[in-house]
Amino acid sequence: MTGSSTPYATVKFVGIDLKSQVETIDVEDHDRAIDKAEVVFDSADDISQIMQEQTKVQISLGWSDENALIFEGLVMSARRRRAAPARRASGSSPSTCPTR
Repeated sequence: MTGSSTPYATVKFVGIDLKSQVETIDVEDHDRAIDKAEVVFDSADDISQIMQEQTKVQISLGWSDENALIFEGLVMSARRRRAAPARRASGSSPSTCPTR
């Protein structure tokens, strides 16, 4: 990592990158259970046109010069929170097992 590297996070649904609307990302990597991710967006309007249950989601994290796909799965549910909607996805982490 170089001194000019910046944090990197991207969330893609059906190949559409929504990183500019992401508030938080929480990924749980389980060795003996299904991995899961929760993504909170700051706007529900644009997301609702793209995201539906069973939509493919990919999450990458790292630095601008070194990052990796850490989660790939399907949206299992979507719900609204008071200030922002949350999106949940379950699937497999590419580092632990192949995606089905």
